[in-house]
Amino acid sequence: MIINKVKFPAVDFKKYKRVFIFGCSFTNYIWPTWANILCYDTDLNCKVYNFGTSGAGNLYITERISAANQKFKFSKDDLVLVMWTTFSREDRYIGNRWETPGNIWTQGFYPNEWIEKYTCVRGYLVRDLGLMSATVNSLEFMPCDAIVLKAVDPSYDEKYYTGQHGVRDVIDLYKDMTDTMPSCLHNFANDGHGGWINGHHYHWPVIKSSSMEKPFSDYHPNPGMYLDYITSLGFNISEESQARVQRQQIELKTLRERQAIEQWFNQLLSSMPNYSHWESLI
Repeated sequence: MIINKVKFPAVDFKKYKRVFIFGCSFTNYIWPTWANILCYDTDLNCKVYNFGTSGAGNLYITERISAANQKFKFSKDDLVLVMWTTFSREDRYIGNRWETPGNIWTQGFYPNEWIEKYTCVRGYLVRDLGLMSATVNSLEFMPCDAIVLKAVDPSYDEKYYTGQHGVRDVIDLYKDMTDTMPSCLHNFANDGHGGWINGHHYHWPVIKSSSMEKPFSDYHPNPGMYLDYITSLGFNISEESQARVQRQQIELKTLRERQAIEQWFNQLLSSMPNYSHWESLI
């Protein structure tokens, strides 16, 4: 059963024995996300499985939910957390792993000739909104509880569309489904010009423009912003967990190297023995 957004204030996270998390880098990243913070208030014996993967699209998220249910058999004692991501992503299972390079317009996995021939914003919306609708309908009838959020509204990808047919009819077709979800993360953390507010600045050698003089501006919300987002949705986060996030926010601000941030976050996760990140199910 999907928990309606008006019931968010009454969610008791301590009653669950297992939590399953699905999404992209907004859900599983190099510092705590909204999903990590919600899990701070679960019981210490609750097992947490995070299937979020950087660059993942809604096709990947849909498949992971289905595969996880097949493997673990979601029950009445489980909570499923989902955050849908942006639409213009091209997930592909090759060999024995998923390739999730992220936004099709900025990734480096697919060549430009392939992108020009085979990509279409309208097609991505047709695909993803159909997948999301089918998954939401399935979750509604599963014995587990589920919280379903979205990183962006479907209209976010309109800016990439250059065709003649438009995309508004596709968006409107699934409006009843997307309207059941609370306000998206991007609406809360946008810069007013269609982009994302920078969550943290640090040195990342893989990014050519990154240097100690001009650090990489990471658009992923920082832990404090994620906390503000979920509290704005109505979730009651304990004072202890809020203080925990505030300490993490202070610690993160002192870290200016990507590697140091990753090491710091791994240490945080090591203090949660029942937490695990799953990259593979099949």
